[in-house]
Amino acid sequence: MKCSILDFSIFFDGSRQDLPQEMILTLLQLVAAQAPSSTVATSAPAPSATCDPYNTVCAGVSCALPGTGGLVRLASPNTTAYFYVGQPINITWTYSDLADPQYPTQSVNIYYRQVGTDAWTSWVIAPPKSKTAFGTINNVAGGNYQVVVVPDNIDVTGGLKAGKTVSCVHDQWPYPGTAEFRLLVPFNVQPYTNPLPANTNAGYGLSLSPLLGGLIVSAVCGLALLLN
Repeated sequence: MKCSILDFSIFFDGSRQDLPQEMILTLLQLVAAQAPSSTVATSAPAPSATCDPYNTVCAGVSCALPGTGGLVRLASPNTTAYFYVGQPINITWTYSDLADPQYPTQSVNIYYRQVGTDAWTSWVIAPPKSKTAFGTINNVAGGNYQVVVVPDNIDVTGGLKAGKTVSCVHDQWPYPGTAEFRLLVPFNVQPYTNPLPANTNAGYGLSLSPLLGGLIVSAVCGLALLLN
C-alpha cells in the first residue's frame, strides 16, 4: 500500500481530523532519525586518495588474510644445485593453481641472503609477468644461501622482512616463495712461470744437449748388441 503525507490523520470524538502538512513532515523526520542505519560489511576497504591499504600500511585499517591464496614455487635454484660466486644464476619460478594470474601487476622482486643471517639483499627486479631471471652474486663467502621471490615486492605477513608490508592483500594473492642453494668460491689457478732468467735457462739447455745426445747413442748401441 502506498501512502502520502495527506493520508495521515487522527480521530477526535469519532470524527476524522487531518494533520497539518508541517506536522507530518516533522513526525517523519523524527522517525527517520530513530531508525537504525544500515551498513554493509566489506572484507577490505577500497583504496582512498590518501592511503591504499593494498600498497602500504594504512593507519586504522586491518584486513584478514585471504581465505585462499596462491604461492610462488621456485624451480631454480634449489637445494640440489650449486653455483659459483661471480657466475650467472638462473632463477625460475611458477605459481600454484590458486594464484590469480592477474597478479603481480607491477614487478617481481628477488632477494638473497646467507643462511643464518636476517638481512636480505635486493638482487633482481623482473617484469610482473616474467617467470625467469638471471642474477650474479659477487664478493661473498661460500656456503648455503636462500633466495625469495616476492610478487609486487609485497611481504604479506611481514615475517620475511623482505619487501614492503601492507594492510590488505587481494584474494588469491601469490605468497612469496623461498628456496635454498649453495655457493662455491672458484679456485684461482695461476700459470707456472720459470723463475730463472731466459738467458740462464738457455745456458742450461745448451750444456745438457751433448749429454742427452751421448745417452741416446749409448742406448742405441746397447740395444744393437742385445739383438746380435
